[in-house]
Amino acid sequence: MKVVLSRFFALFGFSFITTLVLVAIVAGTLGVSALLPMLTLVALEITFSLDNAVVNAQVLQHMSDFWQRMFMTVGIIIAVFGMRLVLPIVVVGISANIDLGHVISIALHDPKQYAADLNAAHPIIAGFGGMFLLMIFLEYVFTDWPPLANVLKKVHGVQRPLAIMVGALALLAVFINVTPTQQRSVAIAGICGVASFLVVRLLSDWALHRHIAAGTMAKGGIIMFLYLEMLDASFSFDGVIGAFAITSNVILIAAGLGAGAVWVRSITISLVHHGTLQRYPYLELGAHLAIASLATILLTSIVIDVPDLLSGTLGLFIIVSSFLASVWQNRRTAKAAA
Repeated sequence: MKVVLSRFFALFGFSFITTLVLVAIVAGTLGVSALLPMLTLVALEITFSLDNAVVNAQVLQHMSDFWQRMFMTVGIIIAVFGMRLVLPIVVVGISANIDLGHVISIALHDPKQYAADLNAAHPIIAGFGGMFLLMIFLEYVFTDWPPLANVLKKVHGVQRPLAIMVGALALLAVFINVTPTQQRSVAIAGICGVASFLVVRLLSDWALHRHIAAGTMAKGGIIMFLYLEMLDASFSFDGVIGAFAITSNVILIAAGLGAGAVWVRSITISLVHHGTLQRYPYLELGAHLAIASLATILLTSIVIDVPDLLSGTLGLFIIVSSFLASVWQNRRTAKAAA
């Protein structure tokens, strides 16, 4: 029992303590009655972001111990306050052309209006996040997915242009189907999503080649750290918007989703330390299919209403299915070896 508890606190002690601190702050400022919706938000964030943990682990396993610690320290501050509190306020301010001070005042004193403004900014959020995630999936399909990558690698340098072309067609399909008043903002947001992905990828390619030329292997760095934070932002926006169905208190939403985000990051570290992705061969494909599902839902939600439950559970269903498929494959391999 002591060994189990020791292992638990080694991986999840930080998350446990952070949650206790946030619970104490919420209980002290908003009252004990606020704890139930807060814990509901924590559970919601963990459930909806388990696919994010697997996706992040794909990147984090190639990063050094230093940057893994940064992911759990500085990255937590960015995730809790940046992605789930500050960034939505900035997006509302930009989309509605409102002074940030006024947006903060609305968020604190008129949360229902803030929720409506955030919902009105959804096309911009979904356009950026959807295209960013779609580019991640497309590059994986054209570069690393064996059935297609084995064919395309015979033509050097064609993978990324193909990904950009398919992404452009997807954005064009959304652009055609939105209202004329939304077309400009959706197009700019989508192009910014693609551009952000390309900038991060080009910088990471440059850093990798520089390390290889120097005889060392790249182990992450600030570029991949920022890439992880952008991934987190793309995955978290739907949770922030959906949280208003539980409570309209912005501080409570930030505390609940923030605590959940800390637990998700601890799960990510656990996946890396236990070599889970290597032991279950279909998890990598499942993670990218989860990315594709969320990208599709985000882009589709610009045109039609998509239930929040679908965006939160489809990715989780894909991850669980890929895990079960991996277990089945491992058993088949073990039987064949025996």
